[in-house]
Amino acid sequence: MAEFAPFICGDTVLDIDGNIYNTLLIDEQCWMAKNLNTGVKLDVTTEPNTSDAIIEKWCLRDDCDQYGGLYSWNEAMQGSTQEEARGVCPVNWHIPDGNDWTILQRVAMESVGANNVCADESGWQCSPANEVLKSSNFGFNLLYLGYRNAYVGNPGSISSSSAYYWTSTNMTLSAAFAMNFSNGTWVWHDFQGQKKWGASIRCIKN
Repeated sequence: MAEFAPFICGDTVLDIDGNIYNTLLIDEQCWMAKNLNTGVKLDVTTEPNTSDAIIEKWCLRDDCDQYGGLYSWNEAMQGSTQEEARGVCPVNWHIPDGNDWTILQRVAMESVGANNVCADESGWQCSPANEVLKSSNFGFNLLYLGYRNAYVGNPGSISSSSAYYWTSTNMTLSAAFAMNFSNGTWVWHDFQGQKKWGASIRCIKN
């Protein structure tokens, strides 16, 4: 009987569609090195059906292969409201919660030195710490993709200076927490209180 070698961070991982992702060890966390891109592509004006087993995504730049998909929170979580839920991530991976992002932020800050990092009113660090995450040298490769808003027929505009990433941290029936990277600032907030909006997913290893 064949034995499979245990996963070591730095190995590649497959999603359920067979897409291949490099992985990256940052401190003691193992992250995917690019945005998740699993699921069936929807027209930007179409809402996902969150009651079936089909994963659906938007591709605002019409290039999910490069930028990854955008998902509503309920679609990303696949019906769960628990922190660190697997959701649309591969087996043994999960959607990061707020603490996962906090650790990543600390590592990014330390890589440039505390004296070179400012803080916004929420206490989150801003440029250049998040610029480290954008850097291909760091490996996380944060993409300023933008978002898809919740208004049918009026999708969110694409901005080269913003990115939105869902966390698995629930807030209310209609709101969840997300990470917003905008104009050099890293903000932990409720993403306009809209689980229907579309944001990127970056999976982390259990």
